[in-house]
Amino acid sequence: MAWASLASVELSGSQDTLDSGTFTATRYLQIFVRLIADGQINCKIAVNNNQTGSEYSQIIQTNGNAASLDTSNNEWYFDIGYTTADLFVMINAYDNTTTPQLSIGNVVGFHSNDASAGLDQAINSNKWVNSDPITEINIINGGTGSFASGSNIQVFGTEGDT
Repeated sequence: MAWASLASVELSGSQDTLDSGTFTATRYLQIFVRLIADGQINCKIAVNNNQTGSEYSQIIQTNGNAASLDTSNNEWYFDIGYTTADLFVMINAYDNTTTPQLSIGNVVGFHSNDASAGLDQAINSNKWVNSDPITEINIINGGTGSFASGSNIQVFGTEGDT
C-alpha cells in the first residue's frame, strides 16, 4: 500500500480558512494539519468545498473528560475548544462512496515550548453522511483570531491493496 501526496498548502499570511485545494479521491486518506494561532482559534473541518447541511456527526473526548456525541452538525469539530495554543491535527479517513465516510482523529494543542506547560488533547470519531468522494478539505476557524502564516495542511491518499 503506497501513499501518495495529494495536496500540500501553507498559508503565507493570516487567514480564517486553510483549504487543501481539489485533489483526486482515494479510498484511504491521511490528513496532517498544523495551525499556528494568531489570537484565539477554533478548528472545524468541512469537506468538498465547505459542504455543510447537517451531514456530520462525531464523538469527541477532550482532555480526558467524558466523550460526547454530536449529531446533525454542519462540519466536523477537531478542536480542544477556543484556544490561543498552536494545534496539530492528524486524521485518518475511509472514503467510501456507498456508505458514510468515516474518520478518526487526534488534535493536540500546546501553549509554550516549556516542558512544564501542559497539553490540550481531543480524540474524535466522525461520520460524513454523503456518498460524494472526498476531494477537498476545508479547515475553518471559528475563533476571533486567525490561522497565522506558516499554518499548513498535507493530504496523502492510497487505494490500499488491490
